[in-house]
Parts: sequence; C-alpha cells; structure tokens
Amino acid sequence: MENELTEQKQGFLKNFISDWKGVFVKPKDFFAATTMEYGKALKFAGINILIYSIGTAFITQTLRKTLFFNPLLLFVYIFISTFLGLFILSFIMHCFFKIFGGKGSYKESLGVRAYSLAISIFSWIPIVGIIAEIYGLYITVRGGEVKHNLSAGKSVAAVVISLLLPLLLVFAIFATTLGMLRR
Repeated sequence: MENELTEQKQGFLKNFISDWKGVFVKPKDFFAATTMEYGKALKFAGINILIYSIGTAFITQTLRKTLFFNPLLLFVYIFISTFLGLFILSFIMHCFFKIFGGKGSYKESLGVRAYSLAISIFSWIPIVGIIAEIYGLYITVRGGEVKHNLSAGKSVAAVVISLLLPLLLVFAIFATTLGMLRR
C-alpha cells in the first residue's frame, strides 16, 4: 500500500516535470500534443501558483512592504487570489479568442492559461519575474494559436486585449474613486 502511494507520487512528479519542460521549452508543440484535461491542468497550475505564493510571500515579508503582517495570511491571500484570477482571466481571454474567430472551448482556454503559469516558478523573483511574465505571454499566445486555431497575430491581439481590458477597468475605477474623494 505504501509502495503504491510512493509510486503514484513519483509518477505525478515525473509528469509535472515533463509537462513543465514541454510547455516551457516548446510551447507550440506541447499544446499541439496535449489534450486539455481539466483536472490535470488545474493541478499543474496549482503547483506553480503554490511555488509563486510561497516565493512572493517570502520576498514581500523580507522587504516588509506589505499590509499583511502575518506571512501565512499573505500566502493564503496570494494563493487564493491568483487561483481565482486563473478562472477570471481565462474567461476574458476565451471571449477574445472567440471574437477573433477562435474555435476552441473554454476548457481549452483555461488549459492554455493554466499551463502558461509554468513561468510562475520564476515570477516571484525580482527582475527575473518581469522576463518570466513576458515569456508567459508568449506561451499563452502559442497556446491560443494551437487550441483556438488562430493566426499568430489574432492570438497576440486576443491575449493583449484580454490583459489590457482588466487593467483599464481597474484604472477607471481608481480614477473615479480618486475624483469622488476630491469633491
């Protein structure tokens, strides 16, 4: 019984490492060869988000630039908000893939976004994180091309607009709130 559990853990770890290398090194080939299994994609994202949350909480606590004084509370906040953000951003991205003529399903959009979080292992590291996030956009664009059968240009447009739209919304809310406070 204990051997079976150990073998399952080793198999899961081997699969995770194989998927991580595949999506990181050759994203277009990875997406072409991978069926978007909901559970597998979410586990993959969850592990990457876990590592990101631990690293971000550590860096933030080290720099002491946070409203959270409890590192565990900070970790939980980062993990939950990032995991929920996966679903929200995947939905927004899916809508824009469809607007640009994409053929894939929401499940495939979620899978593309989930696997693009492979970069999260590096995202928490200052400066390196910026490069990692840019590469994550590249992975997402490649996934959009393959899973939604889009040209590179349409996939880039869908990904960029889906990221800019929430930022513009946050900016508009911030500006409106600031304007209301000045009155």
